[in-house]
Amino acid sequence: MNEIEHIIQVLKNNDFFLVTSHLNPDGDSVGSQLALVSLLKEMGKRAVIIDEDPVPNNLCFLPQSDRINSKLLRTEDFPQVSLVLDCSDLERVGKVAQLVKETDLIINIDHHISNDKFGDINLIGEEASAVAEQIFDLIESLGYPVGKERAVSLYTAILTDTGSFQYANTTPKTHQIAACLLKEGVSPSLLAEKVYRVDSFSRQKLLGLALGTLERTCDGSIAWFRLTREMYQQSQSSPEETNGFIDCISSIQGVKLALLFRDREDSKVKVSFRSKGELNVASLAEHFGGGGHRGASGCLIKGSIEEVEKRVLAVARQYTQKIKN
Repeated sequence: MNEIEHIIQVLKNNDFFLVTSHLNPDGDSVGSQLALVSLLKEMGKRAVIIDEDPVPNNLCFLPQSDRINSKLLRTEDFPQVSLVLDCSDLERVGKVAQLVKETDLIINIDHHISNDKFGDINLIGEEASAVAEQIFDLIESLGYPVGKERAVSLYTAILTDTGSFQYANTTPKTHQIAACLLKEGVSPSLLAEKVYRVDSFSRQKLLGLALGTLERTCDGSIAWFRLTREMYQQSQSSPEETNGFIDCISSIQGVKLALLFRDREDSKVKVSFRSKGELNVASLAEHFGGGGHRGASGCLIKGSIEEVEKRVLAVARQYTQKIKN
């Protein structure tokens, strides 16, 4: 029995499921969770989505996004199975990890090469552009129609995790799945407008403050900028509004590695990595206890933003130097 067959057996044999994903949710985590819960409900199951952080404003249009909660209301019973999506390790779900550990079984569905296989069942599709591709396969394997509502969530997930089909993780299968979703009635132009063209003043203000810190190495191969807690206060914004910021500098001519340093209230700094060409930023992130994809990864490092910036840049310079040699 392969992993997807094992998961199908578990879904059929259990009644109540907890679905969760990583901190600071993005299009793939939100869209995949919503599509999966919609499937479970069609199967006659009970399911709750519990995420520590709220849905970003640009994703609140997704069908049933108001079903995503920040805590589990204690009732007479408790979910039997946890489905953890888009997380390379269980710590990425934050405080919800405690609830996950209380369930009888953990199913880990992910597409990161750095996944540490923390689940009782691990469906790790490194070739998938997004977890949404794996959820699509699961829906098809169970014999259920995708339907327009799930198609909207899945298409949004794939659209955002492939950078609008521009990233190297985009494959022929990605486009084949996208075509199937379009046949369900998805409007690409409408979804692109909702995801990318509805911005808040506070987000633009925050981006402007961040770009004011932009720096690069002498040869222009590494560029980086930072977000501090003071910037959030000054712009009246929140960390949830930073999705896509790093793409603003990864597109700079000559930049092979882009870095974004985000200050957090827990005395840790979130570091995001983006690369072009040969540089494997998953390996770079793993050096600091993180992980992700070859071209897009991240990690959390304890310390001040100044200290973390110095540490990461020192290692990043070594990585880029190896490529030159």
